[in-house]
Amino acid sequence: MRGRKFTNKQYNYSHYIMEDLTKGEAMIKAGYSVKASQHPARVESSDGFKHAMMIVASETGKAYQSMLKEIETRDMSKETTDTLLKGIETLSKAWERFLPKEKQVSNDDDLTRVFARVIDIPSPDNTNE
Repeated sequence: MRGRKFTNKQYNYSHYIMEDLTKGEAMIKAGYSVKASQHPARVESSDGFKHAMMIVASETGKAYQSMLKEIETRDMSKETTDTLLKGIETLSKAWERFLPKEKQVSNDDDLTRVFARVIDIPSPDNTNE
């Protein structure tokens, strides 16, 4: 079978699910009905949605590589710690979306906290200490 293996709604949902929306909100924004939005597992278990998510993962990976190349050329000493931590947190949240729930790390082990310990600064949840 050649060509796309997913519908426009499935593709749009795969993009909107990456935003800070509930699954139902993402489905409605993608064009699904309110009734359909109450059962996101039906869409998420379809081969079309899985294929669309592979496309999104590929697009995200390419964007991630471009950002890393840009970051490698910058003088990191000019960046604030807050900016660096926000960047790490954003990237880790985006990649979390692609991991199965059983493979996701707990909040105690997320990248922000790991890097906060490595560069000897307080983690984001301990800034008032």
